[in-house]
Amino acid sequence: MDESAGEDLVGKWVTCLQVGNYSQALTKGKKYQVVKSKPEKNQIRIQGDNTRHRWYSTWYFDLSGGEVVLLESILLDDPIHDPECDSIEVTLNFSDGTQRWCICATPSYFQRYITQGVQPKDKEHEGFQWTVLQFFGSSLTTKSGKGFMAFNIPHLVMFSELSEDTIWTAMKHMDDQGELEASSVAYGPARPENDFEDE
Repeated sequence: MDESAGEDLVGKWVTCLQVGNYSQALTKGKKYQVVKSKPEKNQIRIQGDNTRHRWYSTWYFDLSGGEVVLLESILLDDPIHDPECDSIEVTLNFSDGTQRWCICATPSYFQRYITQGVQPKDKEHEGFQWTVLQFFGSSLTTKSGKGFMAFNIPHLVMFSELSEDTIWTAMKHMDDQGELEASSVAYGPARPENDFEDE
């Protein structure tokens, strides 16, 4: 930010993009008026939610004062059979109408997966019930012949215990920190039927 741009911010309204370590003072999506600016340090001074004035890095704000997309609700797409040993998919609903999804699981679920293999999981939706198999990771073998499993799941969030409350709390925290997009996958258009046809 150059000096003139920094000076122009005084009196302007900026929007919080992430709260960082300032959850008692900042709210994601809320607008704050700039009272002072240090353009050479990329800092602005505002009055936070706790009524205290302090300096913040401009990193935390949209300096144009635009609207920020917020997490509005979650939907547990699977039932939780065992809060301490399970894996479920969760839909994330945002204020701009977009949706993303992620996997929420416990470490013990993956330990069981490694030792016992793929486990069937019962699902239910609007009175319909079915069973699915969830495949995670890859079974690999080293040059020396040692077998092992490796997991690379960017949209996986681990929990010590699963419940709608713990999942919402974690998802909201990640959204406030600007981390939720990197830990979830956007819903895309349905796959065309001909994708499943033989070449």
